[in-house]
Amino acid sequence: MDLSKLSAFIQVNWFLNEIKLHLLQNKGGRLVYRISAEQGVYVLKLSNSAKTYEDMMQDLYIFDSDQQLGFTNIPKLLKTKDNSTIVSYKDKYGFIMEYIDGGMPSDTKENWKKIALLTAQLHKIKHAKYNTSLTQASEKAWIQTQAQKLPFGKAYKHLFDGLTDFSAFPQTFIHTDIGLHNCAINKKGELFFLDWDGAGIGRRILDIGFPLISQFVKDQIIQEENIQSFYKTYFKHTDIPVLRKEKEAIFDASLFFSLIYVPYGDIYKNWAKIQFAVKHKAHLLSLILTL
Repeated sequence: MDLSKLSAFIQVNWFLNEIKLHLLQNKGGRLVYRISAEQGVYVLKLSNSAKTYEDMMQDLYIFDSDQQLGFTNIPKLLKTKDNSTIVSYKDKYGFIMEYIDGGMPSDTKENWKKIALLTAQLHKIKHAKYNTSLTQASEKAWIQTQAQKLPFGKAYKHLFDGLTDFSAFPQTFIHTDIGLHNCAINKKGELFFLDWDGAGIGRRILDIGFPLISQFVKDQIIQEENIQSFYKTYFKHTDIPVLRKEKEAIFDASLFFSLIYVPYGDIYKNWAKIQFAVKHKAHLLSLILTL
């Protein structure tokens, strides 16, 4: 990426000058830059080339509708000179938002309580313009394709095929990727959710299931205090009670995500983590079912 041309593009479209760019992320064709400008510090996100304008509208829906929907723990978007939020740049779309000066929160039970409170607040939204495209059905073809490539593909596909059907569980507005990696905490200790790609109305069990394996199982250690802090807080503050059948499916919802992400990074390490989690499924669920 030619940074001088990108800086010029930013100055043409936004009220920013004296720009310095620092690359924060380059993943799957998506680029994220920190912008240091005379006016302050911001974040520029450029989509991958597969994103359509309508995809971007969905990704930014909660930003533009935060007051209306009642969820405001998100960075503020920076409007362009013509009062829009999304601008095309080459084969990508871009937007700029405020930079939360505090970084990713530390992995503590206190921060997981904050995340649970925000998750429960987000799930109060029952109606929105967009539905998330993330479902079991949407990922089936991906799993089948990966199973043909992986040396443990048969066992991998067997786990996916054995997952609980999530379609009977409550629907709310969901983030789809709630974890420390998609949070920022400011100097006041306020926590914000980031990266709303594909968010929309969907099965809320996907949000509450996601962290169990991906966030709370690390190097064959189960973070019991963090698990109980997150789920106890969520169960207490959600406006839709989590019944026992849904609690029992939380492990499968977490496994759903872990299986999807196996091909990213070290496949053997990812698979070993899944095997460890499956072996300890009863214990992981016992930490939840007793709450």
